[in-house]
Amino acid sequence: MTKQLLKIFNMKKNTFLLLAFIGFSSIQLNAQTELTVTDAVEVETFTLGNAGADDLTASDAEIFEGTGSLADQTGYLRIISNGTFTTHKSRITFDLKSTSADVTSTLTFKFRKRIGNTVSGFVTVDGTTTNVTLNGTNGASFTEASTAVDNGFEDVEVELDAITLTSTAQTIVFTFTLVDQDMGTNNPQIRFQQIAVDKTAVACGAPTDVTTLAASVGAEHIALSWVAPTCFDEVLVVAKEGSAVTVTPTGDGAAYTANATFGSGTDLGTNEFTVFKGTTNSVVVNGLTKNGTTYHFEVFTRKGTTWSAGAFVNATTNNTYTSISGGNNDGLNWEDASSWIGGAVPSATSDDVIINAGIIINSDVELNNIVIESRLTITPGFSITANDIEQNSQFILQSSSSAFASAIVNTFSGTNDLIYDRWLNDSPNNDLISSPVGGVAFSAVATNSQNENRFFINSSGTGNYFFGPFNNSTGLYETYTTPADDAIVLTTAKGYRAATIAGNANTVRFTGTVLVAATDIDITDGGAGSLNEWNLIGNPYPSYLNFGTFFTANSGEFHLDNVAVYGWNGTGYTVWNGANSSGKLAPGQGFFVRTKDGVTGNVDFTTAMRTTGNTNDFVAKSANTNKALAKINLSNTTKAYSTNIYFIENQTRGLDFGYDAGAFSGTADGIYTNLVENNTGLALAIQSLSYNDFNDVVVPVAINSEAGVELTISLDAASLTIPSDTYVYLKDNLLNTKTLLNDVDYVFTPDTKLSGAGRFFIEFSSKEAALATDDYTVNEMLIYSNQKSIIIKGILKTDVSARVFDIQGRMVLEQKLNSSNTTNVISANALNTGIYMIQLAGKIQKVIIK
Repeated sequence: MTKQLLKIFNMKKNTFLLLAFIGFSSIQLNAQTELTVTDAVEVETFTLGNAGADDLTASDAEIFEGTGSLADQTGYLRIISNGTFTTHKSRITFDLKSTSADVTSTLTFKFRKRIGNTVSGFVTVDGTTTNVTLNGTNGASFTEASTAVDNGFEDVEVELDAITLTSTAQTIVFTFTLVDQDMGTNNPQIRFQQIAVDKTAVACGAPTDVTTLAASVGAEHIALSWVAPTCFDEVLVVAKEGSAVTVTPTGDGAAYTANATFGSGTDLGTNEFTVFKGTTNSVVVNGLTKNGTTYHFEVFTRKGTTWSAGAFVNATTNNTYTSISGGNNDGLNWEDASSWIGGAVPSATSDDVIINAGIIINSDVELNNIVIESRLTITPGFSITANDIEQNSQFILQSSSSAFASAIVNTFSGTNDLIYDRWLNDSPNNDLISSPVGGVAFSAVATNSQNENRFFINSSGTGNYFFGPFNNSTGLYETYTTPADDAIVLTTAKGYRAATIAGNANTVRFTGTVLVAATDIDITDGGAGSLNEWNLIGNPYPSYLNFGTFFTANSGEFHLDNVAVYGWNGTGYTVWNGANSSGKLAPGQGFFVRTKDGVTGNVDFTTAMRTTGNTNDFVAKSANTNKALAKINLSNTTKAYSTNIYFIENQTRGLDFGYDAGAFSGTADGIYTNLVENNTGLALAIQSLSYNDFNDVVVPVAINSEAGVELTISLDAASLTIPSDTYVYLKDNLLNTKTLLNDVDYVFTPDTKLSGAGRFFIEFSSKEAALATDDYTVNEMLIYSNQKSIIIKGILKTDVSARVFDIQGRMVLEQKLNSSNTTNVISANALNTGIYMIQLAGKIQKVIIK
C-alpha cells in the first residue's frame, strides 16, 4: 500500500507547493489534497531555507497549475530566476521519523533541471553529512550528470545511504546550488519531482539493556543517565536503599507507577521503588538521605511484555547541594526548592554548596563550604555563615537604611573579591562608616561603574569630597580630594565621615578582600583640645559585631568618664556601653571612642565578635530581664535630644565602670544627667542605677539650651521598659512645679540661657506623690568636689550656711550660700586630701577632696 504526504505552504504574495511522495509512484495531486502517513514513516515540516548569498526565496518561485506539458504539470515545485543573477542557493529541510517499528530506509531526491544549468550540493542527517549516490558515484556531495528529457529538461536523482528511522524525528537537509551557464538563452529552473522513501522493517527481538549508565551524586539526590537501545517500548528504573535490587518486573508495565521521589513510586519488592518509567534518557532521584547513604539502581527496558536483564549502578550520597544552572541572572531564590537539583534546600552547618545560577538569599544561612560559580546576593538583614567560601563570581552583600547583610567565614578564596553595597546618609546629613572589606582605594568607592560621583562634593573646592577620617590633633574631619587622594587605601578598622549626593541612591560599593582574622587599631591622645582624646574607628568585618563581646574586650582602653562608644544617628550621638550588651554594631559602622589622658590605647576586633543581625545602626535590643530603661527626651522646633536612665541589676547610684557614660566632648546643646551619688559634675549620656531604684530615686538633670527657645521635656514611651505603675516626675525647682511625665509633656520657654544641672530633677516613685513643700532637699542639690573646690548647685529658697566636717566629726569649714546663685563654690584650699561631710539644712552628704 502506498502512503503519501503533501505539505502546502503560503509565502507572502507568491505561493508554491512542495510535494513529498512517500512510495514508488508519481501520483499527481491537486492543490487541495493532503494525505498523512501513520503506519510506518511520517514526513513532518518542510521549509525552503537559507544556504548563503543569492538565496532562492518565495519571490523567485512560481507554480504553474493545470495539465499538459511537463513545464505546466501540477505537482512540481518550480523555482525560476528573474534573470538578474546566475547563482542560486537554497536548501529544503524536513523531519522524518518512524511512527511504529524502527525501519531502515533509503531516501531518493528526484528533480528536474533545465539543460545548460548545473546543480551541486550535499545532504545532512541530524547535522552530519551523509554519503550520497549519483549516477554510480558515492561521496559526501554531488554534481549531477543526467539524461536529457523533453522540453529542454533533464532528470537528476540523489540517493542517500541507508539510514534507520526511529520514533525520534531526524532532520534531513538537502542543500543545493543552481548555476545558469548561459543567461542569454537558459532561464535557470529547478523542479522537485519526488522525495521517495524505500523502507524495510527491522525485526525487533528481545529488548537489550541500556548502555553508558552513570550516576551523579548530590546530598539528597542522585542523577542517573543512560543511552537507550534501538528496540524498546519503555525504560523502568527501580531503586533500593542499602542493598541491591532483587526483583524483575513483569507484564506490560501498566501495574507500575513511577515517582522520582524515593519511596513514593510502586514498591516491586521489599522497599524496591519505581523511580522512573518512560522513554527519555535520564532521571534525578530525590528525597534521599544525605551524607553516606548508598542507593542501588536497576534499569530495565521492555518490549511488549518482555523485559531486559537489567543494568546496575549504585551511588553514595554526600553533603553537596548544587543549584540548577541558569547563568548569572539573579532569577532564583535560595529558599525555593526549585532552585536546587533534587529539590532540596541546603540548611545544615555540615552542608556543602555549589552555586551555578544567580541566587538571592532571603534568610539566615549556615553551612560548611560554598563554591560561588555564579552571582550570589544576600539581601539586607540576612546572612551567610560558612567555614569556607570560594568565590569565582560576584558575591554581593546589600544594605538599606534599616538593615545590613552579613557574611561570616573562616577562610575565603577564589578569583573574585566580595562586594558590599553599603547604605550611607546623604547630604546635608552625614554618616560615620568604616570599610567592611580590605584593600579598597578611595577612588574605587568615590565613583560608581558609570564614573558618577558617589559622595557629596564641597562646592567651595573642586573634587573635595564629603569623605575623610577624623584628625584628633586638630579636632577636625579631613576631606579627601580627587585626584590627589585617589590612591589612598582605606585603613582597616579606621572610621570615616561620609555623605552621599542628595537625591541619589544611598549605597556605596566597597569591593575588596574579606577579613577572616583578628585585627586591631591604635587609639591615641592627639594633644591639647577638647577633642584630642577622641578617635574615629569602625567595624572592619562584613558582618555585625556583638557589642557586648566587643565592649568587654575593650572597655579597659577607654577614658573613665567615657567608657562607651558614640555613634552618629543623623542628628546627634547615640551612646552605647555595658547597658547595651545585647546590641549589634552594623557592618561598616564607624563610631567614636575616647582614650585615656596622654595614653595610646589599642582596640581589638576578633572573629569571635562577629554575629548576624537585622537592625539599623545603633538600635539597642535588650534581652536582660533585670534591666529597665527610661529615656528622657528634649526637643525644640528643629532638633531632638535624649538621655538614657537604666535600672540594671548590680549597678549603683555612683559611677559604674562600663555602665555610666559621659557625653561626647563636642556636644553642646542637649539633655544629660548627673550622678545621684558621688557626683563630680560629669554630664552623662547614660546613667545606670540599681534595678529597684525606679521605686524611689531622684536624678539630677542637666540641660544646655539658648534663651527664648520653646523646649519640650518628655518621657520616651516607645522605648520605656520600667514597670507601668512607676511614676516619673519632672521637678522644676525654679518655677516650683512638678509634672507627671507619664501623662503629659513639660513645655516651657526659658528666659535665660540654660547651662548644666541644678534646676531640673527626675523623680522615680512607686506611688503618686504631692509636690514637695521643702525649700530644698539635699537630693535635689548637687554637691560635689572639683579639685580644691566644693561645688553646690541648685535652687535655694533662702540663704543658708554649709558646714564641712572631717572624718572625726570636727567642723573644719563653714560658708554662707547665696540664694540668688544657682551655683555656689566653697574653696577647699585649706583642706587636706581626704573624705569630708557636707551639712546643709540638717542633711549630710559625703565629698572627697583630692
